[in-house]
Amino acid sequence: MTATMEPTTARSAPTAVGEPVPPRRLPVMPLRMADLAVVGAAAGVIAMTGLPSAVRAVSLVVFILIGPGAAVLTWVRIPRRALVSGVPVLGMAVVTLVTITAMWSYRWSPPDILWTQVVAVAGSSAYWYHRNRTSVLAMAHRWHWRSAAPLPAMQDRSVVRRHLSLLLSGLAVAIWLAAVPGLPGVDASYYGLLFSGSGPLLAVSIALCSWAVLVAVRDRKLLPAATAIAAAIIVARVTTVAATEVPLWDWTYKHLAVVDYLMVHDRIMPDGTDIYAQWTAFFAVWAWFCEATGLPAITAAHYFTPVIHVLIALTVYSAARIVGQSRRTALAAAFIVEVVNWVGQDYFAPQAWALVLGFGLLGLLLASPRSKASGILGIVVFAAMVPTHQLTPFWVVGVAFLLCAFKRARPRWVAFAMAAIALGYLLLNLEAVLPYGLLSGGSPIDNAASNVLTSGLPAKDFTSAVVRSLSIVVILTAFGCAVWRWRRKRPVFALGILAFSSFGLLFGQSYGGEAIFRVYMYALLGCALLIAPALIAAVD
Repeated sequence: MTATMEPTTARSAPTAVGEPVPPRRLPVMPLRMADLAVVGAAAGVIAMTGLPSAVRAVSLVVFILIGPGAAVLTWVRIPRRALVSGVPVLGMAVVTLVTITAMWSYRWSPPDILWTQVVAVAGSSAYWYHRNRTSVLAMAHRWHWRSAAPLPAMQDRSVVRRHLSLLLSGLAVAIWLAAVPGLPGVDASYYGLLFSGSGPLLAVSIALCSWAVLVAVRDRKLLPAATAIAAAIIVARVTTVAATEVPLWDWTYKHLAVVDYLMVHDRIMPDGTDIYAQWTAFFAVWAWFCEATGLPAITAAHYFTPVIHVLIALTVYSAARIVGQSRRTALAAAFIVEVVNWVGQDYFAPQAWALVLGFGLLGLLLASPRSKASGILGIVVFAAMVPTHQLTPFWVVGVAFLLCAFKRARPRWVAFAMAAIALGYLLLNLEAVLPYGLLSGGSPIDNAASNVLTSGLPAKDFTSAVVRSLSIVVILTAFGCAVWRWRRKRPVFALGILAFSSFGLLFGQSYGGEAIFRVYMYALLGCALLIAPALIAAVD
């Protein structure tokens, strides 16, 4: 039973120095998944209207990220800390499975696919309301006030000091806005934007974002910390969007060609055309998305990267909360992943989609010792990942086996179910994979060699040296933090699996010289979860 507290109207007098700070009273509304699903269904309805394509596209993104996931979690309970990533990742998984199934079964009709999903999501909430004798209108009556931990006593500090983190974030975005018009085009330096035009201001903006995060976590202010992460995503990921009219990377256009083929022919390319004919789920999702909203695929690809980074930040934050870390530690972990992720696999590609699904799935597995349903739901996410990307599912299977073998995830048969799905799909499409080679040798040193060869160009060699040094620093720091946690008798085994298991891929596959990049990218989640607590301890 929840007690309802009446809000106070009088402001408390300033607390004298040395006196205890009174607790805060915050408005709270218990989150009901059925209500959230209704919001998602409403967004799906807007996506089917005659509004401008941009509005419909934003509405459909909202539907994907909260509608199907909330509908599933209306009936399946998982830990509250897993909801932050569980809802959007399950939504992405359900939409992926629905669209690729429609394509495989020759039932391709984007408006009907969207309509069916909206009706299913709304029907789920309607049935839940009927069973529980309530309605969506009851949301307004569920608000109440609760006591919360007091903020640190800051009455004796200036306005600037009290809001320093927000001011730093605002300054970072302001400098970024001033820098974007001065960024060069094709005449940019070979050393990158940071060394040409107004590019050095971008480094200043990121430094200010880092300062803002440190100030926020020191003062135990969550909203300013989240704001600093958002500012970092803007500076690091929106720069390319703002400075270009179309997507930048060459491979984006190959992926757009696949989406265009699906939209024109309403079917998958014939077998043997390309390996994407067998791993088409990502392209089916976006062919459906663009046909349902009328948004050009090239526009969707142009704005894809910032959205993916927001989802990565949510999955990292949720995973940190699931393993018991505080909110400010979880925010620090999300920021770490954002600023050290130099791997350019966040563009319009199956890898980016699969990475979000993979991080969300690992969060569900980490929650499964306390919630068996979380582990079972992970199978749904994994099933969506398998027809999306070739490599990521096999790393996730390895992590799942290690977690289940050492009782860090349950039920144990989940790992075997995932392995059966991955191997079964691989066998069905073996002819498409064999020309590329299942294994490229057992030498991890050879497989770790990248496809970026030394060219003799100082700028290119300099860039390679910087990113390699950053990678080594991150991995070694994570290892040192793991030793620090182990010596302080804090749980470290599961986090170590997440951080270092991806290196096992180097014992069998070079992935065309890209394996080492994927290894580092997969390791970021575990590394951040190891580094963030040590960072917070140092700040404190």
